[in-house]
Amino acid sequence: MSEVDRVAEVRIAGQATLYRTNNPTFARWAAGYGPIRHTPETQVRVAAMADLLRARGVRGDGLPLFDLLYAADRVASAGMWLVVPEGGYLGFAELQYVRGSGPPGPAGDGGPDPWPRPTGSRARPCGSWST
Repeated sequence: MSEVDRVAEVRIAGQATLYRTNNPTFARWAAGYGPIRHTPETQVRVAAMADLLRARGVRGDGLPLFDLLYAADRVASAGMWLVVPEGGYLGFAELQYVRGSGPPGPAGDGGPDPWPRPTGSRARPCGSWST
């Protein structure tokens, strides 16, 4: 990394710190959520985007921007936990444990199956089930 790059990195880190210090909702978003992390460069760019939107009078639907971005991080984080089981449809996504050997096995192995899969006539793609 060149000296110029190091100076730019320090400048960006300082700007990101200043934004986080002066705006608690920005700081909450900037901290990330779950596996989502925002680099100082991303923080500075998003803060600049927010300033530009504010200067142009863009207000969206009234929800504060950094509250919206924080919520988007939560949704994205939740989506990272969904996987399509082997041979299954997207509608039958199951929660996988990050630290462990995966979900519990079928009923009869000491506990109930928390993710029963529909079989027979109830199996439908993409979760469109008839009841």
